[in-house]
Amino acid sequence: VLFGAGSLGRALAGYRGFEKHNIRIAAIVDVDPSKVGQMIGDISVEALEKLKKIRERTDARIAVIAVPAPAALEVTKEVLAAGFDGIVNFAPVRLHLPENIALYSVDLSIAFENITYKLKGGK
Repeated sequence: VLFGAGSLGRALAGYRGFEKHNIRIAAIVDVDPSKVGQMIGDISVEALEKLKKIRERTDARIAVIAVPAPAALEVTKEVLAAGFDGIVNFAPVRLHLPENIALYSVDLSIAFENITYKLKGGK
């Protein structure tokens, strides 16, 4: 389940490379009422309040957090309460999770710092 129907969320939802690895976005969730009901591809954006039902309906195990930093901690609380097993975090915040929850954080600013360092002659 993808959290965040903004620019990054839309880009992730439209990424065709997932299909090669049998990864499917089962649902898209957002807190912005103006985005709820919008279609992203063939998926209708749903409200965060419906998360437990979405999780049950889709049997999704992984949450993808693509929300602004201030919203990430609240979304993470909802994700944990709904029973997800893993999180891929694109929000620029550090998440502290129970040991039984798998976490992979993608920090785009670190990626750019890394490549800039290498371009300047770093190894």
